Amino acid sequence: MGFVVAPHHCHLLLGGAFLFILVSSALSCPARCECSAQTKSVSCHRKRLPSIPEGVPIETRTLDLSKNKLVLEPGCFHSNLALRSLNFRSNQLKMVLKGVLSGLTNLTHLDLSHNGLVILMDHAFQDLHRLTFLEVANNQLVYITPRAFVGLTGIQRLNLERSNLTEVPTDALSHLHNLVELRMRFLSIAFLKPFSFKRLSRLRHLEIDFWPLLETLPPLSLHGLNLTTLFITNTNLSAFPGAALRNLPYLTHLNLSYCLLLDSLCFSLFPASQR
Repeated sequence: MGFVVAPHHCHLLLGGAFLFILVSSALSCPARCECSAQTKSVSCHRKRLPSIPEGVPIETRTLDLSKNKLVLEPGCFHSNLALRSLNFRSNQLKMVLKGVLSGLTNLTHLDLSHNGLVILMDHAFQDLHRLTFLEVANNQLVYITPRAFVGLTGIQRLNLERSNLTEVPTDALSHLHNLVELRMRFLSIAFLKPFSFKRLSRLRHLEIDFWPLLETLPPLSLHGLNLTTLFITNTNLSAFPGAALRNLPYLTHLNLSYCLLLDSLCFSLFPASQR
């Protein structure tokens, strides 16, 4: 005769198995890392890890992997779909392969700064629809492909400072329709093309500080923006960029300090009839 298990016994077995999985997940923590069940966070900061640790609880929302020896590999976060914040700062990342971050649809903060990124490829962040903050500063970036930021529909803050970019990645930035704050400090960009920041109508705060090669702002270089705050400091500007600034009707804060401005007090953002 076959062995028959009563239905209520099946429910008990399934319920017990589910409870065991939840308890095991709550109690697990990767070796050499620190976990907090209350905040659903895991910190593996400065642990000299050669690979992404196994055993990160599936309910983890904040994961700090900074200052290790890590790279991103496909499937490395397939069990951590609840992640909201990922700190991958100061590792050995050279490239973000397409699909390596697939599934992290709840991620809102991503820090990839202080790595060895040289290029951002097309669709590198395509699944990160809820991402609001992306930090890729202090890398060796020389190029950002036109579709690198496709899919980042919720991004509001982007930091590209301290890289090797020699021109504004206009086409890549044009996909960030909800971008509010853009930092592009400490770059070797000598010239802004017309419409350098096209399709960024929601951008309010722009920093292009410490561009020692920048000598002029063409009239249409900032066209289409609705900035309220603009920092252009520590550049080689030798004249007040009045023609470019006239395209910024909502500008309330302007910082042009530490430039080689000549006769800046003789220029005005508005015609003499409106002074």
